[in-house]
Amino acid sequence: MKKGSHLIQMIYVIMVSCFAILLLWAVIYYKGPQMRDDLAQGNIPVEEGWFLTGGDEADLSHLQRIEGIAPYQETSVYYKLPQQLRDIAFLCFRSKNINYQVYVGGKLRYEPYHEDNIVYMKSQGTRWNFIPLFPDDAGKMVEIRFMIVYENATACIDHVVIGMAAGQLLDIVAEKAVAAITAGLIMLIGIILMVLDIPVNMQKEKNHELLYLGVFAFMIGAWCFTETNLLQIFFGDSRMIQLLSCGLIPLFTIPLMLYLNASFEQKPEKLIRGICFLSALQFIACTVLHFLGIMDYHETLTMAHAILILAAIMLFYSGVRNSFKFLGEQGNRTYQVARGLGLISIAVTAAIDVFRYYLKTGGDNAMFIRFGLLIWIICFGGSSMKRTVEAVRKGVHVDFVSQLAYMDGLTGIGNRTAFQEKMEEFEKRKHEEGSIGIVVFDVNNLKWVNDTLGHSEGDQMIKKGAESISRAFTQEKGDCYRIGGDEFVVFILGEQIAERCGQAIERLQEELNAYNSQQNRGYDLSIASGYAVYDESCAEKTLAELFEIADARMYENKKNMKNKKNNS
Repeated sequence: MKKGSHLIQMIYVIMVSCFAILLLWAVIYYKGPQMRDDLAQGNIPVEEGWFLTGGDEADLSHLQRIEGIAPYQETSVYYKLPQQLRDIAFLCFRSKNINYQVYVGGKLRYEPYHEDNIVYMKSQGTRWNFIPLFPDDAGKMVEIRFMIVYENATACIDHVVIGMAAGQLLDIVAEKAVAAITAGLIMLIGIILMVLDIPVNMQKEKNHELLYLGVFAFMIGAWCFTETNLLQIFFGDSRMIQLLSCGLIPLFTIPLMLYLNASFEQKPEKLIRGICFLSALQFIACTVLHFLGIMDYHETLTMAHAILILAAIMLFYSGVRNSFKFLGEQGNRTYQVARGLGLISIAVTAAIDVFRYYLKTGGDNAMFIRFGLLIWIICFGGSSMKRTVEAVRKGVHVDFVSQLAYMDGLTGIGNRTAFQEKMEEFEKRKHEEGSIGIVVFDVNNLKWVNDTLGHSEGDQMIKKGAESISRAFTQEKGDCYRIGGDEFVVFILGEQIAERCGQAIERLQEELNAYNSQQNRGYDLSIASGYAVYDESCAEKTLAELFEIADARMYENKKNMKNKKNNS
């Protein structure tokens, strides 16, 4: 049956391939009219021929460049309608960052609904307009009376057509379809990554890399979708869409920085935290200014863009540094290199789109970032599929029995079996990790406590020691194991291992001092320690050899502590 299954699979692949070729041929072969061509038949583009009050030609695509126009200064542009109009006709156009009214023959024909509300922005944002024209309007003058709202932003009237609104709507959808589908795909991938984070983090070693990346992808995908200007067709209040578009930008930075922190081995953690705090402060400040009516979210975009550019620089630097580092190392580092290249593409394309915004091109503000995200999807998806599936498999198979097999019953941390397996795992991929710290601990005077106060107090002493060690190394994301009666080991990964080990041991001593300052404690808690670091300088050593070095240093520390106590 196995051979038969393979044959059936091959036949089915051939069937699907033939049908796909047939369908593609039918699409390419068809040369006839499209439905939108029929609906748009007779539509007249009228972006030219508009003039100002003084008779000068008006550049509708760059209203902010018209000489003498300042924000909130009322200005009019005019166009004379054709001598004949069809029975059903509309003046169709897109407006951006202006407040306006439309007059036909000197009479008000259209004014967007505008309700004053502190939540909304100062302008209508980007809006599609369809103003009805009647046969007796033929030859009359159309006046668009407008005010530019923002001094340093693109203001325009474009996509101006006289004709059937249905045809113009289909043209708009056809023009924006690829961008909208791309944005929707990015949002879907973001949701998938957030869902995948759940089973991945069922395992003991939790890393929310997928969650942070999923949140970032969803947020930026939603922003890209607002920039297609399709949502404005379905919502009557375009200011809501403008609020969404401007409000999403400050929300990109923090999940992106959290992903960088969780994902990359080499990263400047202080700078990452600094950028996150700056982003939070910027959002708070912009929100306060918005609700006080001083500056709305659109007017404070410069601050959001500045922090986003800073994050892009950080992303670019980390991506380049990690990618080039792994290119020259042994082992399969395709995942890290491809991931770095994908995030570099996001950083570069985001910077390009921010730069284009300040050029006031009036085009799609998310044009390049969508391509950058697609490159990232290809790099990330192709290189990490095996890694992600394996992580999901491990997460799904973690159950209560397996946890008991690797858990120390007294302290609740990893036991000697868990330590030995982790040691073997790190030994296999130590070149991948770069630097590994092994810290060995021994609780002093356990025998005295057992003999004098009883084994119950001795057990409490071990538990106190485990809690103190775990808390001291929490900041370093260290894995703690009990490998003997009063012996413990911690693994830590990343950069600057020696410095971080020293800081964690200082925190441990503070924990012990705090405990020993309590009254009626029964005994002093004292823990000896020693550590060793695996890095490029000792690449020929095994982790077992480094453990012996750390253990020897711990016993040396224990001896010194005993001598110091005897001499005092």
